[in-house]
Amino acid sequence: MTPFRQMIRVLPEAAQLVLDKHTTKSELPQAHQDNFTVFIFDPLEDSWALIESSANSRENLPRVTRLLKQIEMSTGMNKKSDNNKMEHPLRMMVKFQREELLQHELVIASLTWKRIDRMAFNLLNIFVYLLFLACFTSFMLLTKPTYSIVAGTNRTVEDVCLAMMNTGQKAYVLTIDVVKYGTIVLAMVQCFASLADYFTFENVFELAIYSLAIATTVDTNGCMRRTGLREPWQWQTGTAGIVFAWIDLLMFFQRTTPIGIYLGIFGLILTNLANLAVVFSPFLVAFALAFHLLLGNQIRFNDMRNAFSSTVSMFSGEVGLADASHAMFNRYEPGASPEKLVYYATLSYLFFLTFVAFMSIALMNMLTGIAVGDVEAKKSQANLETVQQLVNSLVDSYTLLDKIKPNRSLRRKYIYFPNQKGGIQRQLFRYLYSHIEKSTRNEDTSTQGKRMELDEVLDKLREKVGALRVAFFMLSEAVAVLNRNAGSDEEESRSSDYDTDSYE
Repeated sequence: MTPFRQMIRVLPEAAQLVLDKHTTKSELPQAHQDNFTVFIFDPLEDSWALIESSANSRENLPRVTRLLKQIEMSTGMNKKSDNNKMEHPLRMMVKFQREELLQHELVIASLTWKRIDRMAFNLLNIFVYLLFLACFTSFMLLTKPTYSIVAGTNRTVEDVCLAMMNTGQKAYVLTIDVVKYGTIVLAMVQCFASLADYFTFENVFELAIYSLAIATTVDTNGCMRRTGLREPWQWQTGTAGIVFAWIDLLMFFQRTTPIGIYLGIFGLILTNLANLAVVFSPFLVAFALAFHLLLGNQIRFNDMRNAFSSTVSMFSGEVGLADASHAMFNRYEPGASPEKLVYYATLSYLFFLTFVAFMSIALMNMLTGIAVGDVEAKKSQANLETVQQLVNSLVDSYTLLDKIKPNRSLRRKYIYFPNQKGGIQRQLFRYLYSHIEKSTRNEDTSTQGKRMELDEVLDKLREKVGALRVAFFMLSEAVAVLNRNAGSDEEESRSSDYDTDSYE
């Protein structure tokens, strides 16, 4: 393990100093047009493989880099020591939750350049996925559901398929060969692309989607190929696959677009709700049992599945005419049937009122307050998680590029001019740099704005202090000249008085 990696693990303060040494800022005011920052990416790009062995190249490097290089050479941790198998420094910052390192300007600049270099790959990946999603959605919408064709025939799917083939009937509205085979090809391409990457939750989720798409669109026999009819299990896999595919589109946006912060907040809220729902699930089970035992003659509570689903619906606030209250009050209708009667009215109404007061009002409001809670705190946490996902995504892609092209050149240095417009690449770097920088800051926008305003005020005060110093120096010189002139006049006056006295 390299010294810098060891610092990230056990001594993040030292790693912070290393990053500071590789970041050089100009002494100009922040608002000055020529203000610049020099980034040297050696620590973040396995710099020991980037540093040349010649003495001339080492002379131009920061002193801390040369020192770490000497430590590495003395301990035998050179390029031949399987350095490529080590974890990337950025991934280690995420693994050990080094938020202060992820917020460093050098790390942000490195992520920005990685994102720019990977932009073409991201756009191609999104385009292919959107094409796959369009084909899969078109296939499911243009194909008639299996249950609608088989319903009312009292025949198996195979018999219906043979009858449709003999009569020339099709199970689709329009010709779907293009979207069907397009879905299969695109799903296989995306599947192999995901297999080449590390196995994470996102990749496994995508593999499941592509597997479901292939299982849905493939023909199980010649009859299915001619008629387009799907097996019952294929229609279920297709339904699940299309739902997951549209949900996965949000994950693409979360990893590649600025709106990922809102998806991160939504994920945190869902996590909190899931945790709280597990804690308070005995309440739902208790009232579901009570309603099933007391109102089991009614359709909504005649078994535990209906009772539990009705209780969950009531828990969300849907206690209206279509729920338990309507079912309980139907007993007062003239000629009410036995399935509308309430045999234990007092206890049933008592449990119903208790449920409305405790679950639908008190507990639901408490869950909402706890789940949403401090929005700014959740936004900061979601920002950090978004950056962590960005780090993992970029590092994974670069690891794949290293396998394809191991001797590719890496960027070692960049001079950033934040106040100069520049070309398209510089403007893109400025935009992405600002976006990632905001994502890593654990403070709200108003605080950042106040800090920027304070920095501008301090810069103006420094300029005024400098001008006052110049004016004070000039005033001091003028006073000194006046004092010298006054002293000369006084001496001349005294000498003239002395001459007059001598003459008399």
